[in-house]
Amino acid sequence: MNVSKRETLSLAAFVDRISQLTPQLCRAMMRQETSCVSRGQITVSQIWALEMIRDRAPCPQHELLKALHLKASTGTVFVDRMCRQGFVRRIRNPDNRREVLLQISRKAEALLDEARAQRREAFRLLFKPLPAAQRRPYLRLLESIMKDFSAIKG
Repeated sequence: MNVSKRETLSLAAFVDRISQLTPQLCRAMMRQETSCVSRGQITVSQIWALEMIRDRAPCPQHELLKALHLKASTGTVFVDRMCRQGFVRRIRNPDNRREVLLQISRKAEALLDEARAQRREAFRLLFKPLPAAQRRPYLRLLESIMKDFSAIKG
């Protein structure tokens, strides 16, 4: 289904089309991916976790597990693996000794930088055909959607 510029689209039809296009977009991005993930150095889940840890540096372990929807036991195994791989280290919160904080390593920083560079190149190739006049409105739309989506609880 191609949508003409003047055609209005019901929410249901829009959701159906987005549901069809999203896997295609993900596959296109993955084809461009040649970084540490494809070499088996790190998993996509670990990249997401490390991005969150870097953004919140240091990140409370319980917040990471909650964001990733992991139970405490599964999450502990996940974090243990990242510690063994040298991606993160656990530290105690000096203000609350019961709280475990996570801090990423230089090794993980380098892998994240590499993954981000690969992602940027994939997006550059993907959006290169988009006329310059359409880039800003497209970006504003995505930012608006993400702001609204981030505000949803649950």
